[in-house]
Amino acid sequence: MDSATVEKLLVDVTEAARMLGIGRTLLYEMLVDGRLGPIPITFGRKKLWRTEELRHWVEAACPGREKWQQIKGTQNV
Repeated sequence: MDSATVEKLLVDVTEAARMLGIGRTLLYEMLVDGRLGPIPITFGRKKLWRTEELRHWVEAACPGREKWQQIKGTQNV
């Protein structure tokens, strides 16, 4: 398997925003005010999102964090 076909499990803010079709600033605003359901994993000062969780969140119509955490808890996303 070459590196071009390997899907990343975690993405940084730039890639997460690109995947969602929004800018980094909007992604951070959504994270702060609870509109972004998936919570990033923090490594030191770096925040990384699970690509699989971002996909599931979009498939669920992008619910806010509180609703997403409820959905996630019942579906093991």
